[in-house]
Amino acid sequence: MKTKVTFETANEQHVRNYTVFGDPTDYKLYYDMTAEQLEQVTEEDLNKAFTTGKLIIAVTNNEVTNFYRPVVVTGNVAKTVDVASSTVTVTEWAALASA
Repeated sequence: MKTKVTFETANEQHVRNYTVFGDPTDYKLYYDMTAEQLEQVTEEDLNKAFTTGKLIIAVTNNEVTNFYRPVVVTGNVAKTVDVASSTVTVTEWAALASA
């Protein structure tokens, strides 16, 4: 079989997910929204979390937090889908592009 196999390492053995935080004001992804100095998620970390199937994007808007699993990640951009009644919205969240 020619599919790519991804193995977990010993330090990932019990990791359930990687939660990053989407800021709805600038559509960027951050490691921690409560930190005094926000640190944007790197493209490398975004891709690693997505390809292992463990990426969750938490977005707080009007004191309500929603959790999304991205449907696609291309480079440093993750796309999430939200469905409200009969409207489907695709949102792009940006990580820090690698040099």
